[in-house]
Amino acid sequence: MANEAISGGASGVFIMPGGIWTTTGLTPGTLYYVSQTAGAITSTAPSGSGTYTRQIGVALSATELFFNPSEIVVPN
Repeated sequence: MANEAISGGASGVFIMPGGIWTTTGLTPGTLYYVSQTAGAITSTAPSGSGTYTRQIGVALSATELFFNPSEIVVPN
């Protein structure tokens, strides 16, 4: 997963499973999911019809997410 937008043909930084993603606004100990908003994460699992739920990690602190995406994607 890229930790920022990357234009076509440009280079960028990717986070590998087991890595630490540095960001802001996290709640320590909280699980985070892929958001329905492109490029965002959320602490609330998506649940609307036609959405999918995929856990991506847990917050270690207010600024660090342990990136460990689930291989299971649940359709809602």
